[in-house]
Amino acid sequence: MMVIPTLPQDTNAEKLAQTIEQLVIAKRMTYLDAVIYYCAEKNIEPELIAGSLGDKIRGELAND
Repeated sequence: MMVIPTLPQDTNAEKLAQTIEQLVIAKRMTYLDAVIYYCAEKNIEPELIAGSLGDKIRGELAND
């Protein structure tokens, strides 16, 4: 049986974006690093949330 990973029930796009923003500021991370860190902590796949922050991640990558 294949398990499809999902976001925690109490997570919505706005709350998720705020959490990632807080990680970026508090831990001085890039958005991509913050997404990966968050996903590792929550044991979810980054693809599940990267879409909602895709523009910021692409912007960082373009500046490198």
